[in-house]
Amino acid sequence: MNRILICSLAALCLMAASAAISKAQEYQAPKVEISKEKVRYHGTTYYSHIVKEKQTIYSICKAYNVTQQELFDANPTLHLDTEGLKKNQILLIPIKNLTEEQESEKTPQEEKKETVEKPVEEQKPENVSPQPSKDEYFFHTVKWYEDLNSIARKYKVSKLSIININGLQSQKVKRRQVLRIPRDHKKWENVTLTNLETAEKEPEEIKTSTEVQEESISEILSNAGNHQVRAAILMPFNISKTTDRQLVMDFYCGALMAARDLGNEGIKIDISAYDYDNGNLPSGIFQDNDFVLGPVAKANLARAAAISDGESWIISPADRMAEALADSVKNFIQAPASVEAQINDAVQWLKTDLKKGDKVILISQSGNAKGYGSYLSNLMSHSGINFSNVAVNVLEAARLSEKLAGHLSTEGTTRVITTSDSESFMNQIVKSLYILSVSGKDIALYTNAKIRTFNTIETKQLHGVKLHVSVASEVDYSSAQVQEFTLSYRALFKAEPSHFSFQGYDLMRQFSILASKYGKKWPRMIDAFTMNGLQSDFDYVRKPGGGYANTATRRVIYAPDYSIEIVE
Repeated sequence: MNRILICSLAALCLMAASAAISKAQEYQAPKVEISKEKVRYHGTTYYSHIVKEKQTIYSICKAYNVTQQELFDANPTLHLDTEGLKKNQILLIPIKNLTEEQESEKTPQEEKKETVEKPVEEQKPENVSPQPSKDEYFFHTVKWYEDLNSIARKYKVSKLSIININGLQSQKVKRRQVLRIPRDHKKWENVTLTNLETAEKEPEEIKTSTEVQEESISEILSNAGNHQVRAAILMPFNISKTTDRQLVMDFYCGALMAARDLGNEGIKIDISAYDYDNGNLPSGIFQDNDFVLGPVAKANLARAAAISDGESWIISPADRMAEALADSVKNFIQAPASVEAQINDAVQWLKTDLKKGDKVILISQSGNAKGYGSYLSNLMSHSGINFSNVAVNVLEAARLSEKLAGHLSTEGTTRVITTSDSESFMNQIVKSLYILSVSGKDIALYTNAKIRTFNTIETKQLHGVKLHVSVASEVDYSSAQVQEFTLSYRALFKAEPSHFSFQGYDLMRQFSILASKYGKKWPRMIDAFTMNGLQSDFDYVRKPGGGYANTATRRVIYAPDYSIEIVE
């Protein structure tokens, strides 16, 4: 009770000091209007449409003159054919049959981009498909300090394969340029490029109208200093569920701790807090602040981003499923590393751990073509790792030990990788692997953080299979910084900090440091900024839609001696 009272009083003080709140517009119009917002994704231009109340797949398709299948194909991750529409979803709508009037509405930047992209697209590599499928590569946004050599070293692929899969005309790359990185780089080395050194100069990167007006990176760095920071927190402070309300207050208290510490370090910061849960937004909140932390839920994040209209950056603090918004909202930052980022790291981790005599087994859930299991299967197929694929369903999982018998290593470690949203499936997998480990087999299981939410899996079994789990966040309580934060938090709020407390501290600290150092130009420095927080690490990559997503994860090992270790 003391904890809630103290945090609530702190929240009320900040809210009382903030500007008066006025109603913001709600987006409730049932009529489907053609969006004026366009985005480029995988080389194709789409309308970016926000689903409003009472709109249907039929009415949207009719308004944009597209078929339902074309809508489904443009938004494969939303599973519209099975899950339907949800209010505030952001859809990519194919642009077709543009009229002369619509064509005349193209910006000079769009017209210029079309003219410079054609020569690059016409240079198709020999002996390989000119348009690789999406599962053959992933994206990397070039940072200001990177060149082609460093990017190739980072992903352990050849420089030539990057050149070929992107159809580059030279070895020069530019900051913020989005490159395809091949998963199977050898496939993309079967091309002989002639006159590489004397190739025509690559077309200049197209800049948005905002970027044209901004200073260069060197100028931003030269003007770095101590700027006043204005930040807002949008949270459902009055949410009905007591446990959820407490977590929101924990986040807020952590953010206040960060503001206090930054103030002691000489950074001037002004925080405004607003209660928001499906309600109206205060006017001026986006114009008046350098960044906004929250809301929490994906639907509210989409609504806030739509209302902000690019005037401020919306930072997603907790919902790992919200990363899809970064692909369509240009002023959106996804702070928690997504499940896909965790799976990517698990595969890379397994690959670096491989030793002579080891064997790798991918356990996939048969009959489950969708979800993260399918993503993992595709990733492993293009990883360059030699592995056995053992497919089982939930019923067969109880007899997994028998199916694995011929695939186990007799000279080294059997490294197993799998993921599933099914608790019963993962429970049986861990139980079967634990039985093998008890019988003397050297087993190591790799997966993502979802496994730690399953209450039916015994902790001793996770240690028995030497669980290697890639997670978005993990607190190292042996750290001096964590211990100092914990003691201060206890003294101020008479309570123990939760994971939301650590997240509030980490996010407020990192974005306040950026805004203080670079002023209004701080968003241009996001992809050059990395930070190790108390609970999470941060390394942002720009998404095709213009937003940013955090790709940094932490690696945790459950050792046989029942210790839990965070490893580099």
